[in-house]
Amino acid sequence: MGEEIGGILPPEAIAYQEDRHYVYLSHDSLQFNPTDSSVFFDELNDQVIVYRNPHFFVLSFHGNKMDDIDLSYQNSHENIVGAKCSPDGHCLAIRYSFRNLELVNLLTLEAITLTPKKWPQANVFDVFWTQLENHEIILATSNGLEFLQMKKGEFKTKLVTHKSVSKASWVKYNAEENIIVVGGNQQGNSLHIFQLSASNIIQYPKFDIDVAHKNTVIDQKNVVICRLYTVLCCLHIDTTNKKLIVYRVYKEGVSRSPQEIDLYSENVSISIVDNILVLHNIDTKLSMIYDLKIPKFPFLNPLPLYLPPSSLKEYVNKNNNIKNEKTKQEKLYNNGWRFVGSDTVIDQAEGHVWKVCLNLQEISAACNDPT
Repeated sequence: MGEEIGGILPPEAIAYQEDRHYVYLSHDSLQFNPTDSSVFFDELNDQVIVYRNPHFFVLSFHGNKMDDIDLSYQNSHENIVGAKCSPDGHCLAIRYSFRNLELVNLLTLEAITLTPKKWPQANVFDVFWTQLENHEIILATSNGLEFLQMKKGEFKTKLVTHKSVSKASWVKYNAEENIIVVGGNQQGNSLHIFQLSASNIIQYPKFDIDVAHKNTVIDQKNVVICRLYTVLCCLHIDTTNKKLIVYRVYKEGVSRSPQEIDLYSENVSISIVDNILVLHNIDTKLSMIYDLKIPKFPFLNPLPLYLPPSSLKEYVNKNNNIKNEKTKQEKLYNNGWRFVGSDTVIDQAEGHVWKVCLNLQEISAACNDPT
C-alpha cells in the first residue's frame, strides 16, 4: 500500500482507502452564479452574502431569506469589499473601502455613511454586528475598536466606548464566542483579545506570537480564535516552520502548548467541528483531524474530503467537465476555495457553499480498530 511519511499517507495510497472518509462536505450545497460575483461571509448570521451589481442575495443553511436589495440608486460601479446583515435582518453594513462605509435600512432603503467617531481619520478594516444591545456594531480600525449603538427610534449610530490598539493591522471575530482578536504592531504579531458581554468588555492579557524573524508579518488568515472544549485557544499557522502552534488563553495569562503540530505545508486552512480541529492541506488535498485531548497527531490517517453523492450530482450538473472520480477530486481544494467561519467552505470559482462535517461513526470505528 505504500509507507507512511511522517504519519501522512502518500498520494498513491489514497485510492486504497477511497471508500473511507472521516471528513465530508454537507450533502446539499448552497449555490450561486460565480460570474462577476463578490461573495462575503456573514459570521454573526452564519450565512453568505453574494453581490452581483447591483443586487445582493443571501444564502443560508438556516433557511433565512432576504429579499434582493437593489442598490442601483447608488454608485453601482464602486467596488464592494464587504457586506454583513444585522441580526434582525433589517440593516446591511457595506464596505466600499477602508474609508467608505454605509448602513442601509432594508425596510426603507435609507442609507447613511458609517465613519469612525473616536478616530475619524482611521482606516476601517472591518465592521461587525453583535446581538448585544449596548454595542450592536463594532468598527475595527487602525487605531483600535469602536463600539457603536443604534439610536432609539432613529437610523443613526452613537459611540458607546472604544478600545485602543497601537498600530492595529488586522482583526478576526468569532461571533459564536463574542470574541475579537486584533493584531497590533507592524508585524501584526501582538495580539489583543476582547470578549464581549451584555454588561462589559473583558480584555485578556496581551501576548506576542513567536515569529521566526523580526520582519515576519503575521497574516490574519493564519490566526484562528476559538474555544475547544472549555479552553479559549488562539491557533497560529506558522508558515515558516510549517507547524500549527496552539496558545491557551486565560484571564490570568496565555500559555503556549509545548506540542507543535507538523503541517507538512504552508498552505493549510482550518475548520472546527464539534471541538475537533480539521486541518486541510491544500497542496496534498488531504484533511487531518486533531483532538486537543489526544496527544497523538494525526490520530487517524489523513484522507481527502468526501463529496456525498447528492453534492456530487450538483457539482457534475454545473461542471460538465467532471467525467470521473479523479477529475472530481482535482476540483476539490481548488484555488477558489475559502475556508471561513468555523466550518464553512466557499467555492468562489464554481459557485458552491458547503459545511464541513465529521463522519463520527467512521472515526469511532477507526479509533477502535486494533489494526
